[in-house]
Amino acid sequence: MTEITQISLRPEEGSVPLRFRIVNKYLKVPRGSTLRFVVPAGSSVLTSAELLLCSNYPSGKEQSFCRETLYEYRPERPYDGLNDWTVEFETIDRAGCFDFLLRYKQLPDAEWSQSVSVRVSCDPAVVLMGVPEPVAPEALVVQTVVTKALGPIDRWLEIFTDASDTGYNAIHFTPVQALGESQSGYSLYDQLSAAPSIFANDPELGKWSFSSDLVERRNAEVASMLRRLESDLHLVLLTDVVWNHTANNTAWLPEHYDAAYNTINCGYLKVAFEIDQALQRITEEVTAGVYPELGLGPYTDQDARHLLNIFFERKWPKLRIWEYFVVDVVQAVDEFRAATAASHLHAHPLLYGENPTAAPSFNPVEVLTRDGLYVAPDEGRFSRVIHLDVALSIYNIPAPQPGAALTHE
Repeated sequence: MTEITQISLRPEEGSVPLRFRIVNKYLKVPRGSTLRFVVPAGSSVLTSAELLLCSNYPSGKEQSFCRETLYEYRPERPYDGLNDWTVEFETIDRAGCFDFLLRYKQLPDAEWSQSVSVRVSCDPAVVLMGVPEPVAPEALVVQTVVTKALGPIDRWLEIFTDASDTGYNAIHFTPVQALGESQSGYSLYDQLSAAPSIFANDPELGKWSFSSDLVERRNAEVASMLRRLESDLHLVLLTDVVWNHTANNTAWLPEHYDAAYNTINCGYLKVAFEIDQALQRITEEVTAGVYPELGLGPYTDQDARHLLNIFFERKWPKLRIWEYFVVDVVQAVDEFRAATAASHLHAHPLLYGENPTAAPSFNPVEVLTRDGLYVAPDEGRFSRVIHLDVALSIYNIPAPQPGAALTHE
């Protein structure tokens, strides 16, 4: 018998905008089950409304999934208050996480309004090679292995035979690709090539080279081994897809520097980079024996405090980090003078009226800080910049008449 999951969407009478009560907005349904959305009969607020269910669940087997693509579903009979309004998905047979959105409009020419959303997940069918029936995901007994620590690939069958014999039916690999200089298990040097290190017993495939021929042969060897693990040991094999985990020395990164955080596309990192460099330099000085009182370790908490004192007394002032957060006063004044000299009085936008400083409630410093201070795109030293139109609107005004009271200092 097919299992049916029914989601009841009951409108709240008198709510503005219209809201629907729902028990659970996040549901998990069995693969192959029926999913049914129901707006129950009996609502007076919906008798003149048009209802529409939208979802990124593909409308047919030939449709591929796209999270941003919404399909429209509606029954032949509109909501009339006398009968349930029902949209039914007879068989949920696609694995994944899908959105279902109920929309309505109470007038024919009105825009659609979204009232409630439900997210539904469906587990995949896990198939063990040689086993006739799919295995429930909760029946998997998973062992995670660090690929770089497995050793040569020609030993994998022996290693995983032991795992299978002890009851594991699924193996989760950390990435099998070539790793960068940090050798972190998720820091990839080449996303498209298996790691040369797992071919340590093969002088050709094990060398640090990434010609198309070597890459193809390595990947073919890995694929062949994985097929053996599936067919001989009936294991489910999993791995992490981490295309965005790139080593700092990966070959393609200098050509696509915008793919990583750096001081070019993220100017706000310039301050952190300056401080990092200073910390690196003082670390090298300690190692070189520049501070003999510290020795070469092991270090105590008192040594750490002493080193911090050295850093803030001798290194920090030279960094002049404050320059990243201030206006270049001399340049700003020169630009303001040049702008006033090059134009007639008020030959610029009057953002605050003819003479804003005459109003007692007008605080020019607060207004200039709020409206006229911005950060230059490069976010380097003296990157705080005065917006000239704002400054001119505040300060390029007629001089006060003799004897007139000043409203601000």
